[in-house]
Amino acid sequence: MFANADGRLEVFILGPDRSVRRIRQQSPGGTWSDWASLGGYMQGEPGVFANADGRLEVFAPGMDGSLQHIWQTSPNGGWDDWASLGGKVFSRPHIHWGQDKRLVVTIRATDNTCESIQQDAPNSTWSAWTTLGSGLSSDAVLGRNADGHLDTFHISFSTETYNKRQPSRTAWAPGWNPLLGSLSSL
Repeated sequence: MFANADGRLEVFILGPDRSVRRIRQQSPGGTWSDWASLGGYMQGEPGVFANADGRLEVFAPGMDGSLQHIWQTSPNGGWDDWASLGGKVFSRPHIHWGQDKRLVVTIRATDNTCESIQQDAPNSTWSAWTTLGSGLSSDAVLGRNADGHLDTFHISFSTETYNKRQPSRTAWAPGWNPLLGSLSSL
């Protein structure tokens, strides 16, 4: 779920036919539309975030294992067509703004590595995939600190929790930081 630029909430799910479906408020805080399909044929749940200019962008793992995405053509507007960002996606994508509001996506790949892809600039084209590490047994969740830095977290097969920080706009810190305690899910 995410809010459009005008404040209307929009919810995205994987439908029974494996297409991405959405429902949105007719006005901020108002009644809801009927469910509508954005199409696609996906293997997993979608994730959504807003571009710096307010356009929503939806990401989902395609049946071919690639990360698929679709975006609004203008804030609060209609939708473009699905396009592939490549990759080898195993999990739901996690999305957030980086320090300069470029979108950053982390996923758990089919080989249990943590992979990341980000926009080259806000509202722009996409970089190549970056491998952040291996040994994931959970999604690679993503969050943004008050100082604008991103952190990603995952659980290893030994149930240990790890964290990695993106200290600059385009680079991730080397290595993973172990966090105290064991978890089974994030």
